Amino acid sequence: LADCIAILDELAQAIRTDSRTDESFLVVLAGAPNAGKSSLFNAMSNGASAIVSNTPGTTRDFLESECQEDGVVFRLTDTAGYDDAAFNDAVDQAAKRHLQDLLKRADLIVRCIDRSAPAKIAPPLPPNKPVLTVLTKADLPPATTLPEHDLQVSIHQPTTLADLRRAIVRRLTERSSVSSMVPATAARCRTSLREARRALADALQLIDDRPPEELIAAELRVALDHLGEILGAVYTDDLLDRIFSRFCIGK
Repeated sequence: LADCIAILDELAQAIRTDSRTDESFLVVLAGAPNAGKSSLFNAMSNGASAIVSNTPGTTRDFLESECQEDGVVFRLTDTAGYDDAAFNDAVDQAAKRHLQDLLKRADLIVRCIDRSAPAKIAPPLPPNKPVLTVLTKADLPPATTLPEHDLQVSIHQPTTLADLRRAIVRRLTERSSVSSMVPATAARCRTSLREARRALADALQLIDDRPPEELIAAELRVALDHLGEILGAVYTDDLLDRIFSRFCIGK
């Protein structure tokens, strides 16, 4: 029983470590240098400001701003422009690693492409991640050939920014029916693990006191019931009989 309690403690710690601590979504702006990410970030953010320049590679810090649309809260993050050939010093390599980490954690990636001069380079995106492809600088003359995209945006055209916000929310809420279950499921697991541990600890204490077996069995059943809530299983008297047999506290 002591070993079982230790295992439950490890599981509870793992859930605390892995569970998402805030319920806002992470939306990452990604694209080649000078793709208009920072200008778009500034237009959509509330107070945070990214340095904007025509010089590619200006952004090396990663700025974050909390945004809200139709009751949905998301954290918008501006990232360094991706150019593998330009990531050649320690700072650049650190920025590249940070970018890759953000892309892995993102709930939605907004891939920004300069409509006036689409770059051929793009950050490698993690598989199975939702991506919203946006052509920026829609107020400028377009290139002859445009890549496939979801919408076109200009920071000088407020209606396009509103369209982008709504598109972000749609993509996030498409997944929220599943994603929102994660924190709730983790909370239920924590509660069930805590109650199962308490019951096992009580059973262990009872064994030392040598009470009637029925009292020990009752605590073990409580523990099994709580574990069953996590696993979706129902335990029977036969299983309790096998447990008693293994621990030599019953038949």
